[in-house]
Amino acid sequence: MACEIPTMPAPGGPKSFKDLSKDIASKRQQSQGQINEDYDLCIDLTLRRLVYGSMTGLASALGLFRSPSTR
Repeated sequence: MACEIPTMPAPGGPKSFKDLSKDIASKRQQSQGQINEDYDLCIDLTLRRLVYGSMTGLASALGLFRSPSTR
């Protein structure tokens, strides 16, 4: 006696290849949007750190390495 597991049809019935390819394309578009958002955030953070680091370095250099006649 073999024990068979009853299978339930997918909600909405079986999908055609066309429907599956549309689902994959929409998921790909969503993930591409997420990738673009992540890159924008990364670029923004990198530019901020570069600018703030440059300004801090400039202020430190002016404070530490000024000529003795200006002290």
